[in-house]
Amino acid sequence: MALEDDAEKPRSPHQANTSVSTIVVDGSGIVCWTYRKGSVVTLSAAKEEVGVVGSLVDRALGITAAGNPRGIRVPLLVDIRPVKSVARQARVLLGSQEVSERWCVSGLALVIKSPISRMIGNATLAWQRPRHPMRLFNSVEVAKEWLIQCPPLGVSGTDETLS
Repeated sequence: MALEDDAEKPRSPHQANTSVSTIVVDGSGIVCWTYRKGSVVTLSAAKEEVGVVGSLVDRALGITAAGNPRGIRVPLLVDIRPVKSVARQARVLLGSQEVSERWCVSGLALVIKSPISRMIGNATLAWQRPRHPMRLFNSVEVAKEWLIQCPPLGVSGTDETLS
């Protein structure tokens, strides 16, 4: 009997993989989303990620089809340093209010590495104005510290400061 190839299967109920990324819910409840090196995020890949991240958040945090009865809010850390490109339509989908509400986002920390990434991130902040706090970081550790202290969903304003 042949064994299944489980290279793309999650290692736990708190981890999921997509065609372009790996998503893990860590011990403090932060959804850590890391793209694979050289990822090209198309609209199709973004749609896949919307479904996968939504399912992972539901499983890991106990959210059911009936909704989010405990009012759980999800801090989201996205490491975009390995990304090669993101299609405009993918950015619009991933930054939409519908996706933010579906994932119950309490705060979004984007980890970036280059001046170009910072420019893109600040431009995104300027025109999208998400309902949740959003900030750019150079360090995963500093981003996690900020997310743990993030105010609940619905607090107005964003913080564009790079840490």
